[in-house]
Amino acid sequence: MSEEKIIQHSQNAVNLLKSRSKSIKEKILGFLEEIIIIIIAVSITLAFHNWNDRRNEREIERNFLAGMRQDLLKDAANIREGVKQYQSTVGYYDTVRRQINNNKIDSAYVNAGSGALINTSYFVYDGSRPRPTTVCPGG
Repeated sequence: MSEEKIIQHSQNAVNLLKSRSKSIKEKILGFLEEIIIIIIAVSITLAFHNWNDRRNEREIERNFLAGMRQDLLKDAANIREGVKQYQSTVGYYDTVRRQINNNKIDSAYVNAGSGALINTSYFVYDGSRPRPTTVCPGG
């Protein structure tokens, strides 16, 4: 129910109380009838508004989570690629560690793979997915 209708019913309720041609009983019954109409209309309006807000919030959540899923799949693929790229470095370090533990260091092998000592990876924060925003009721 629109604000105009609620105002109209409120005015009707006040006019009923001011009326000199009606008995007290008619005034009270008419007043209560108008108030009940207003209460029911406002309750229905609020219920519909709340339902619509929840529906909109769920849609925002679904879109955000679907985007996050895609981001995580992309990140997982990048991690798998990084694991492949660093597998040779891990193998080099394992071999050198075993050689050191066995006191049998192959200096030619260590020198040949020394480039693996500078093989680095950096964490890059991706802040491209904004947090979902919701509109505050009445704001």
